[in-house]
Amino acid sequence: MLLVVMMLGPALISAAPTSAQVTGSEFPTAAVAPEDALAYFVFSLDDESEQWQLGNELLSRAGLGDALNEMREEALQDAAGNDLPLDAFLGGEIGVVLTDQVLEAAMAAGAAADPLADVGLADATAEAAPDTTEAQSYGVAAVLDVRAPDTVEAGIIGSIQDDAESAGATVEETDYEGVTITHVVGASAESSDVNVAVARIDDLILLSGSPADLEPLIDTSQGTTASIAESAPFTEVRASLDQDYLMYGFVNGVTANDAVEPLMSTLGAGFPTAEQPDAYYGMLLTADTPGLRFETVTIAAEGATLPPLAAPFDSELVAAAPANALFFLSASGLGETNALDIAGAALISLAMGGSGGMATPAAGQTEEEMIAEQYRQLEPMIGFNIQTDLLDQLVGEYGFWVAGEADPATFEALFASGVADQGTVANALQQITLLIQSSSGGTLNVVTRPVEGAQVYTIDTGDPTIGDVEFGVVDGNLVIAYGTAVDTYVETDKASLADDAQFQEVMATLPEARSATFYLNLARIIPLLQSIAVSERQDDEFAITDASEACADYDSAEEAQAAYDAGEEGTFDLDQDFDGQVCDDYFTDAAAEAAATPEADVDADEAIDEAISEDFSAITAFASTAYEEDGNQRTSSILYIGDEGDAAEATPAA
Repeated sequence: MLLVVMMLGPALISAAPTSAQVTGSEFPTAAVAPEDALAYFVFSLDDESEQWQLGNELLSRAGLGDALNEMREEALQDAAGNDLPLDAFLGGEIGVVLTDQVLEAAMAAGAAADPLADVGLADATAEAAPDTTEAQSYGVAAVLDVRAPDTVEAGIIGSIQDDAESAGATVEETDYEGVTITHVVGASAESSDVNVAVARIDDLILLSGSPADLEPLIDTSQGTTASIAESAPFTEVRASLDQDYLMYGFVNGVTANDAVEPLMSTLGAGFPTAEQPDAYYGMLLTADTPGLRFETVTIAAEGATLPPLAAPFDSELVAAAPANALFFLSASGLGETNALDIAGAALISLAMGGSGGMATPAAGQTEEEMIAEQYRQLEPMIGFNIQTDLLDQLVGEYGFWVAGEADPATFEALFASGVADQGTVANALQQITLLIQSSSGGTLNVVTRPVEGAQVYTIDTGDPTIGDVEFGVVDGNLVIAYGTAVDTYVETDKASLADDAQFQEVMATLPEARSATFYLNLARIIPLLQSIAVSERQDDEFAITDASEACADYDSAEEAQAAYDAGEEGTFDLDQDFDGQVCDDYFTDAAAEAAATPEADVDADEAIDEAISEDFSAITAFASTAYEEDGNQRTSSILYIGDEGDAAEATPAA
């Protein structure tokens, strides 16, 4: 069965408007969400609202209207091909509730494949993961508030019965606290489209992959557990994001921290981790004239403190980035955070642990002291202290950009950051060049060249199709670059991103006080991806198929390769494309043909062809900023959608 919540997602948003009733601000589905739920998301089904009308208009402008209509026609059928009544599902909202069980389920799944085993740190004493096939709880449930609950409930149960019969399973009814739960029995845990449980509470319909996931919602509906709708954090977060919405979400960071604490302890004292503050998070998706907006807020829990956000600043790097930048990021104070220290220390722990030398904290030693000790232990081996001589030196603005045209040779990328002590960083870079040369056995050639009075190191790849990698301290900043980005960075007489009309237009829709800026030029990226896809299609058409009829004489590609390598008689023809690997396509195509249906292959090819040829020129850019307001940390983002072939006039953010 196509789970109703999943299959109606793209269909509902593109549906034609009909008569509506419920206003999304009431959150009727939140009434059955437990107060300690990990997260709650609600999607408006108010098909007569301004949000829906504007959302439909934006999708049409973006060139997605026809595709969504096709998905709607395909999705709004049950497994037997019977049409589902779309109007019955509208008029209210869909709520999705996540409990901390979703983290426990993820931890249980991860226990079967030890994440440290791949890096040589497997715990030989660890117990095998328990078998959770029976009575599995996923920690996810959906709540439907719809126009015609009787019709929807009957349709869902009928679809469950049809799919269970097709899967050789049965449908049973169980009672929990006076509420009937209809669910599938006898299907494998992996069959998520068959394992469905449904219950009815007044006009609300509850759906999940397991009866156990509905029990907390039933308890909440009966008053045994307090509702999230009545909690102060939920109310406070919603008050800070009080706009009309297509989607609204709330995440309880306090519950998340409590749930992940056992997982963190299993990583061991010698493995550094980033502690998250106790906080509550809100997010809101809304339709606006220039595009789809996504707003977030982070509010500290009582007694907790959020990590400081950098003060708002005007980016200088945006003037150094070229106008044809595909991607641009700017923020501040990279070295002042502990993110790089923790990431680097984690890598040191893994590397040293593989040889038996992982650092362990002494009694009373803090995590910061342990991390610093790991860097000090590494210093004699590499000639400098990565933490104090490099990472902690990164101050002020830092940024990253990628630019280029259709020709891969034009691609360039650059990371730049201000530094506290240029001499200290320059000395560290010199040590890095020595490490590169010694570790490569002389295969990599590192040379220097002067740039604006500074010394820049260039790693010559020796391949004209691959750009050089360069790094150095230039104009007071550490720069790490690919291709010709260093020259672009120092060039003053160029068209910069700061002067680009599209960039200015898009950024004008976001708050002006910015602690961080992110910009994705989709007007350039999407055609570039389409061009690459067309090129690959053409390459496939002219590619030599390495599938000689003689490959049929062997049971596997390995057997054919062994015969070819041994120079056995008659094996020359096995390598049709002369790359030294025989029967590349013969056995691969046979396996793919056995695993895939022709219908699926045709559908995939058609979808790719449509995506390549579709006009998405109205999808102009995605941009985001971070800022602080009233002591809360916020982000404001927009998927900017202009008119087809021409960006629409931007309107400033409220």
